[in-house]
Amino acid sequence: RARVGDPMLQCSCKPVAIHGQNRCFKRLLTIRLHLFQRLFILQIESSPAQSNDGKALYLGTFVGGLRKYEAATGEMAWAKAFIPREGSYKITSTAVVSADDSRVYYGGTDFYLYSIDTAAGYSTWRTKCLNAINSAPVIHPFGGMIIVGTSHGYVRGFEIGEGVELWNFKAAGPVDTTPVCTTNGQHCYFGASDNNVYNIYTGIESTTATSTPTSTVTTTTVTSTTSTVTSSTT
Repeated sequence: RARVGDPMLQCSCKPVAIHGQNRCFKRLLTIRLHLFQRLFILQIESSPAQSNDGKALYLGTFVGGLRKYEAATGEMAWAKAFIPREGSYKITSTAVVSADDSRVYYGGTDFYLYSIDTAAGYSTWRTKCLNAINSAPVIHPFGGMIIVGTSHGYVRGFEIGEGVELWNFKAAGPVDTTPVCTTNGQHCYFGASDNNVYNIYTGIESTTATSTPTSTVTTTTVTSTTSTVTSSTT
């Protein structure tokens, strides 16, 4: 609530007459912005991600901010808002935390995948995808790669240290689901809005993310009218 003496209410511009009343455009716009931040900054559409040591929670907000909370007390450790590069500006996907709890990764509707330092909350890298990211990213079992789906239908694999793209695969529909990797890291499964479940080969057969994946994919088409499931390999 705005109060008398609040710096947000102070301005030096001259009032102008609007419908017979004196108003200050600058003051009104500032108050509106202030109220918007108070009302909407905490709207949450993503599930919380917990650190591996169980001490921290990470939440994305409707206006694109990422927040870190102490799990035991609920105290906020830091809050970061990032300027949108493309499209709208919100986080709907669940973040994922690195095994050593030093980084948290998340995607937004601004087309970017972010890597954030968990101690201070600054961005260590960001990489652009072709469309909004509603899919929660997943870290490859070997730790050297992060995989994420996009609303443009692409599933992309990035080098986890600097965000360099290693490969991409185009599905026939938007991929807003979270990919799942096999324990040996060779395959990745995900569903798309084209009613297919995909099994793609990541090309990684060792503990380093240096191999080039193939475009071979097995799809499973799920029909909604019968219990029959049809499989095909392309």
